[in-house]
Amino acid sequence: MRFYFWQVCMTYYAPGLSHNYVHFVLPSTVTVLTKSLLSPMSILYRLLEPHTQFTERINYQVCL
Repeated sequence: MRFYFWQVCMTYYAPGLSHNYVHFVLPSTVTVLTKSLLSPMSILYRLLEPHTQFTERINYQVCL
């Protein structure tokens, strides 16, 4: 019975969790780390800023 429960969880719930992780958690993490660890004058910051500019706002609106 325990194995069946685990199999059902992995079949139906795990793909949804990983999908949300890829679209919400990972970009938010990259955005926060980019803004907190990189200097605004660095080239990497300037390249990533246009792509991460609205990530937090979009993810917040999706969760409402």
